[in-house]
Amino acid sequence: MRLWTVIILVSVLAGGAFAQDAGDAGGKKLDELIVRITQAKALAEADVSKALKMALSEDRPHVVLPICKTYLAQNPKPSAAILQLIAENTRLAGDYRLAATRQKRLVLALPKGSKKASSAAAVLYRMIKDMDAGRDAYGFMGRNGTSLRASTAAKKFDEWYLSMAWKNKDLPAVAKWLAACFADKAPLELERMLFWDDLDRLIGATRLDNPAVYKGLADMRTLAGLIRGNPERAARLKFQTETLAFNAAARGKDAAALEKSFAPVAAAAKAWFAAAPKGATLRAICEMWANNFERQSWKQHWKRGKKGKQSFFKQHFAKLSDAERVVVARRCASCATPATWLELVKASSPSPDRNRWVVAVPFATKLKNPAAYNALAPKLAGVGGRSAAIVRSLAAGNDYYACLKHLNEKESWSELDLRSLGQAQRGMSAIYRGLPVKDVKRGQWEQRAEARCFVDVQLPSGLLVVMSPNELHKKLLDVWAHGGPARFLRCLAAFRSVPWSKAERATALSRSQDSFRSWSDSVRREESAAKKSPAKKAEWDKKVAMMTKLDAAFRVALDAKSYNASKAPTPLAGHLAQLINADNRKDQAAALVAGRKAYALVRDFGEKKLPFGSMFFRELLKGRGNVDMLDLQCEALTDQLTRRAKKQSANHDAVLRSIIAAQGGLPGHIWRRMKNKAALSKVESAVAKATLAMLEAGQFDASIFDLYRKMVSDNKSSRRIFAKLVKDKVLVKHPEYLVVDPDYQRFRAEDRCINAATKYQWLLAREFQWMNDTYPRSSYFDDMFAKEVARTGLADPLFWKNSRDKAHKGANAAAVALKGFAKLPFGYDGGKPVYGHGSFDAIVGHVLRHAEAGPRSEMMAAAQAAFGKTRFDNLALPTVSGNRAQWFDRAKGLLDVAAKQPRMVPLAAVPAFLKNGKKLADLTKKELSVLLRLWSAESRPLIGRTQGWIFQAILKGLAAHGSDADWLAATPSLWTAAKHMSRHANGPVNEALVKQAEAFAETKKLQLAGTFSSAALTLGVPLRVERRARIEAVRAKALSAIGGVIPVDRLDERYPLYVAQMDYLAGKKDHAWFGYSKVAHLLPGEVTKMDPLFLVWVAAESAKKKEYSVAENLVEVILKAVKAKSVQLPDAESRARLDLILADVDLAREAYKSASERFQRVAQAE
Repeated sequence: MRLWTVIILVSVLAGGAFAQDAGDAGGKKLDELIVRITQAKALAEADVSKALKMALSEDRPHVVLPICKTYLAQNPKPSAAILQLIAENTRLAGDYRLAATRQKRLVLALPKGSKKASSAAAVLYRMIKDMDAGRDAYGFMGRNGTSLRASTAAKKFDEWYLSMAWKNKDLPAVAKWLAACFADKAPLELERMLFWDDLDRLIGATRLDNPAVYKGLADMRTLAGLIRGNPERAARLKFQTETLAFNAAARGKDAAALEKSFAPVAAAAKAWFAAAPKGATLRAICEMWANNFERQSWKQHWKRGKKGKQSFFKQHFAKLSDAERVVVARRCASCATPATWLELVKASSPSPDRNRWVVAVPFATKLKNPAAYNALAPKLAGVGGRSAAIVRSLAAGNDYYACLKHLNEKESWSELDLRSLGQAQRGMSAIYRGLPVKDVKRGQWEQRAEARCFVDVQLPSGLLVVMSPNELHKKLLDVWAHGGPARFLRCLAAFRSVPWSKAERATALSRSQDSFRSWSDSVRREESAAKKSPAKKAEWDKKVAMMTKLDAAFRVALDAKSYNASKAPTPLAGHLAQLINADNRKDQAAALVAGRKAYALVRDFGEKKLPFGSMFFRELLKGRGNVDMLDLQCEALTDQLTRRAKKQSANHDAVLRSIIAAQGGLPGHIWRRMKNKAALSKVESAVAKATLAMLEAGQFDASIFDLYRKMVSDNKSSRRIFAKLVKDKVLVKHPEYLVVDPDYQRFRAEDRCINAATKYQWLLAREFQWMNDTYPRSSYFDDMFAKEVARTGLADPLFWKNSRDKAHKGANAAAVALKGFAKLPFGYDGGKPVYGHGSFDAIVGHVLRHAEAGPRSEMMAAAQAAFGKTRFDNLALPTVSGNRAQWFDRAKGLLDVAAKQPRMVPLAAVPAFLKNGKKLADLTKKELSVLLRLWSAESRPLIGRTQGWIFQAILKGLAAHGSDADWLAATPSLWTAAKHMSRHANGPVNEALVKQAEAFAETKKLQLAGTFSSAALTLGVPLRVERRARIEAVRAKALSAIGGVIPVDRLDERYPLYVAQMDYLAGKKDHAWFGYSKVAHLLPGEVTKMDPLFLVWVAAESAKKKEYSVAENLVEVILKAVKAKSVQLPDAESRARLDLILADVDLAREAYKSASERFQRVAQAE
């Protein structure tokens, strides 16, 4: 007789445990069958199958576990039928990890079809819900693909798998799964509800080149062809797929081959543009081709198929309106050549929008002849920017001086400083040098023209007052060298209009004076030669007269006392000179008087096109060394902001930069860090004054209000401003205003305010807190919100985070708005309003809880009327309500509906009677079955952390009506629910289940006791030390009494090894290691009979205790058995742990290369 037979018979004689649980002759038959099976040399499938079926019918799964393990070791490829029996017995015995492994083998053994998919759904549900083995479940689904989706139950895991794929950044997996889901051709609105958010996310994730998605390109092509009802999305995904495929195949190809292979990409781009002919489309196309114009890589990407890309861009940019071209031009300026841009400019007609895009593009300015500039200049009328200014200047005259004069007189108003003006002049001269004109052939034409322009144009405009002595001395040298003494004399005369010190004048004139003296000496040396000829004498006399004038002029120019404000060439220059003089004299009052007079002349320089206006403006408002300009700067700031509000030309940014520079040069508008709080207060008052004036005039400019928000504080102005905002409903009238830019790096979900009411609440909570007493967030905006929702159909769930909505106005208005949606309002069909998925669900949940019965019922009725047609969401599901009998009937009906839905469906509201434990003490068997179904894969579990009352009801119901089979089936769900309801070890639910396990043991229901206690330990339920000890005691007692768990006699030398395994499975790891260490040499021979988790643990512990040879040998034995399929690891994590053990061993032995390779394999497997 074989050893197992002896052990089992001894167990029966000792305690009759097997038959005791059975309680009848059937139990004895099963015991006899097990004895007969174990006597055979090879286990027959028919006998094993019969034993497994009997164990299931008698609720005795534990007794057949040894023969399951032996049978699988003898039969590497068992049939699907016996695999199903083995997996079910293993699960009911409480070994859920091993059961999952065996059920996965069953799934793979089944032929493709609904049965395979249903089995897959069952194992996935247990792995995800009960075992927290999501990573293993994800890997199983990914490896076996979409063949597991043939049943509705299996499709319920689509959303979960996609969420895991996103979490793992596995884009090919997303594309593959979405293609399978779209191939189902589910009703369009159901498909949109379930998968189009993931579709949009995939489109967003592949909008730029991404090698990580190359493996999924075939599935992306398939997916693009399956998109219904939205040609734009289909065309966009197809375009992105073709571009990614083009990039993936580009390596190693020459330019000609790349141009040839670009044809499919161009065709896909053309199709997308045809589906959405707008600037945003063309811009997105170019961004993908240029890798978002990243500085380091965009040229490398753009040059692939460059000719095709440029041709496409030119053709389709020409199809856009000027308003749409504005969206594209600045971002995509590098996508066309300057010659192409010039063609596009010539082909366009002047308009404000047209001028906005032309100024942003680098059109060609080097033309063939002056006539070309004459033809182009009218096309650039009203266009800003240096290129347009140069073209207009080149068309203004027949020689370089005329061009330069035009540039200074007509185009200089926008140049920021002399350096910028000089760059414009040099740019123009470089172009002019290539033209076939006469004066270019003469020497020093450029220098002569610039010297003449300085004297004839710049000095009469008063430019001298904005120049520094160092800048001027270079100009004077040029004038002396190329302009002649007469023009230089005019320069010296101009010194009387600037209040410079003697040192500043010397700096400006010293080198010029040296040149003058050299020239004077040469003139004196010519005296003797001049006397020989009357003509030469007359010429020499003129030089002497000029020398005398220049000498006198130098003396005056070098004298600081020669300053005379009345000599200024223009009133503006005179006032600026007076301001500088007042600063030198530290005369604050005089400086402000002069500054205000100057500002009145320069405030609107943009409209007047005042020559050098921007330079004068900046010179006027910059900080001074001896007088405080802040009052003038603040007045100018108020005025410029007011002009902006009136849609007039404004330069408030220049004023702000001047203020910041004068107050310490803080970067950006970091007003709160300004050290001078008095100065900050003045700036705030200036901005507040402009903001209030804007609001009182019925105007609103977002940039002005945003500027004010950066420095707002509790004062009279801020109260008036906010009151005006609310009273005039400014944010209602301007729904486009955003309280926070979504591109801001610290943007949060609560910043995405949709309704004006929530924007006011946001401002009150964060920036205008002192106004909460006047405009309480909890109630003041209820009417505004309700009216806005009624008008727009848009409701913001953030509203209820601030408002109590006591009268239910907001909830009722939202209910009425939701009633009108025949389809879910996600914008997939181009309709409005458009909600996000999360916002819509939040609003529905709030309305169901807080809206009045009438509007709520009408909303639900409208949604339910469309169920199965255009609505498939939770709101459209049948209502579960009524008295106790009605509620259970309707709950069953809802669960029946949920079972047919390809998603997890949550149960809606829970009635009051379910919260009363006393009323649930008398659950009927029918009611119990309904509550148990809440844990099934048909729906999302109702059980939550705060719903222990329903849990207690189920426990009482099982105690009253549940069979052993019911208890075994419900065990993992009970412990999983307890785990979620009791996040800590002291939860009362845990205590109830521990007592139930003890009750099973006391009533001799040893099978139930073993399964129930094993579940608590294997599912990772948090238990405090005392409760864990009680559970371990129950498990040890039950498994010992059941027998069959240790397949050797107590006298066998291997018996301590199996005891150690039992201790490990019971959580007693110290005892387990102590017992194992006594018989460690026996483990390799028993590997195929041991629990894989125990084997992995022993190997890991051996390595930890530096027993490297033992660990290495054991891992090799385990891996050999795994390869021979005589050992089945429960999950991928266990396999990875074995690799990590070997890597640790290599590391300890300093075999770094081998260790690195093993670590890399593990990382790649992750």
